[in-house]
Amino acid sequence: MEVTGYWYREGKIFDLGANKHIGLIFKYPEIFNLTLDYIKKVYNEFGEKIGFEGNAREVLIKQVSKDGWIRIRHYGRPRDYWSIQYDKYTLRKKDVKGIVEYLISENGIMDKYDEIDLLGYDDVTQFTYPFIKGGAEKFLKEHSNIEHCNVQLINDFTLFRTL
Repeated sequence: MEVTGYWYREGKIFDLGANKHIGLIFKYPEIFNLTLDYIKKVYNEFGEKIGFEGNAREVLIKQVSKDGWIRIRHYGRPRDYWSIQYDKYTLRKKDVKGIVEYLISENGIMDKYDEIDLLGYDDVTQFTYPFIKGGAEKFLKEHSNIEHCNVQLINDFTLFRTL
């Protein structure tokens, strides 16, 4: 069960709520450095309906991650955890740390013991910080030497164009 999701890039985070990540890619392709024609082409290659949560969606999300976009999703039952997906961990670890700090500090969006799964598309990194072993707090302790990254909430997704 999906609870909430976010898009993040260059210090800016946007709360999707329960909306789909691919929905914003389709609605605002230019913000993701894509075109509507290209998105349609990718969906046609897989024989999928636009917006379908299948192979085309995966290709597009992996592609925009190469431009610095990070996908965040909080899942509820049966396993409560946060999924954070990016291109390469070495390029995004400062951002990932900033995201986790922001989500914990902002009205308890994330609990410091919440489980976190990190996944790198290009470098095939995968890290899990389970609740039972300290979750988000353990991640932050392990990354305490990484410079702080300020994260700003953007309420209007179209502002990503101008900021």
